[in-house]
Amino acid sequence: MINTNSSFGIRATLPPKAQLIAEKFQRYQDNLQKGEQIYRNTLAVYAVNLYLQNIGFETDLEASNSWDFLSQTLMDVADLDIKDYGKIECRPVLPDEEFIQVPEEVWFESTYCIAVEIEEIATEAKLLGFVEKAATEKISRSQLRPLEELPGLLQQNISKIKLSEWLEGIFQKDWQPTEKVLAYRRESTLGKPRTDKKQPVSRTKKIDLGLLINKKSVALVVTITPQTDDKTEVLVQIIPMDRYEYLPPGIGLNIVLESESAEIKAREADNIIQLKFIEPPRSQFTVQISLGDAVVTENFII
Repeated sequence: MINTNSSFGIRATLPPKAQLIAEKFQRYQDNLQKGEQIYRNTLAVYAVNLYLQNIGFETDLEASNSWDFLSQTLMDVADLDIKDYGKIECRPVLPDEEFIQVPEEVWFESTYCIAVEIEEIATEAKLLGFVEKAATEKISRSQLRPLEELPGLLQQNISKIKLSEWLEGIFQKDWQPTEKVLAYRRESTLGKPRTDKKQPVSRTKKIDLGLLINKKSVALVVTITPQTDDKTEVLVQIIPMDRYEYLPPGIGLNIVLESESAEIKAREADNIIQLKFIEPPRSQFTVQISLGDAVVTENFII
């Protein structure tokens, strides 16, 4: 049961099933301290799972590292998998503890981290709040944002195109292979496969900016190339769909990163405009294509 009375935080009653699962995972460990860690992590994850399901999100405990014996044993895992989003951290904290512990090994695994207060003998958990992109091993309770803000943020992220999935061969239906959509550009514009780094992945989407000019469309091409330092190079291009066409003069490409932005506009007789940047994992960015008053926006997360 979920109690959303804001004066007490968001409380979740932990059913007997949660206790049984946590105790089972705990018994797998010979080390008592490790077993206790897994016990508390499991209850924290279960509490967040109840909360998210209660507000309409589809979760998958079985797909979470926190439900995997090997991951439990080798790491300090307390993640929960959310369908069409990815993982969120669920970190336990005792009532008398000021700081929530977040191990460095999970900083880049999840965008958000929820703090969950759990008693020594736990029949109830209290979801205290959350932080975005944990980057320190200790988070003070005073740093937590109200949990009521989280559903909207998660919903925004669910609608983002996850470029990490492209590297696994998972693509959205309206993003087609670039070599199929723009075969005439494959060698001259899009570039040849590289041999010095991991191979790039390129996808293209047809863009109708109010049917542009004379009912012509353009192609939005996004090419990602993993770098050796775990960062990703992103190349964004606007190209005419027809090989004999130029871009409409004044069509703009704007990239909004988390810390800066860049914009370029097509001139007369331009047949391509493009911007390139390199970002770390889980970075988010927005691509805007504009012409006059018409704007098309695509949101991405690396």
